[in-house]
Amino acid sequence: MFDPDSIDPDYVSFMWSTYRCRENPSAEDYLEYARQDLIDGTAPRNLINGLSNAKRALHLRMEDVCLGFGAVSLNKLKNFHALSEYLKKCGLPSLGVLEKLNKARNETEHDFAIPELEMVEIYIDVAHLFLSATDRWSVRHPCDIETNDKNETGDRNLRNVRFNWAKGTVELQISSIDSKAYEFPYSVTYTNKDSEFFKWVTFATRHST
Repeated sequence: MFDPDSIDPDYVSFMWSTYRCRENPSAEDYLEYARQDLIDGTAPRNLINGLSNAKRALHLRMEDVCLGFGAVSLNKLKNFHALSEYLKKCGLPSLGVLEKLNKARNETEHDFAIPELEMVEIYIDVAHLFLSATDRWSVRHPCDIETNDKNETGDRNLRNVRFNWAKGTVELQISSIDSKAYEFPYSVTYTNKDSEFFKWVTFATRHST
């Protein structure tokens, strides 16, 4: 069967579809709220609000990107760790430091602790870096990959890799050696429950520009 690891990314072309992250408020709005919280002062109220708003910015963008890359629903991605793991499987930025920062935020919320100014500043900086790293996915996504990869026996060609992000599927459209142009008598479909789905998503996120 066809494997993205065997495909030379220099010999494929990508097609794109539009995508919109949630707005009003957006992840960028929450990040700006966090910055403004510290501009207004460093009293406990400012520190707590700053950390919470930075976390909201991070969590909202993580949800949006997961949904944009085929998660379909957030029912099983309700916590920070689940979102982080989904991003990793898609080959998307998911730094281990985010887990540590989220733990600090949880301590503030559940243990009623006042965060240190340095921790809030670090969380805001990390949220900014994550948003910057995922900005490219906030308005458009790769939807199709055009290629002409042959299988091992040389009797079939992978011509298109078609993503349906709303349904969480990827379809491999395959032609035979005697197929007419744009005729694909064979196909294979993977869902977001299949490891192969994430291999193709990772190929798309790493090699599309």
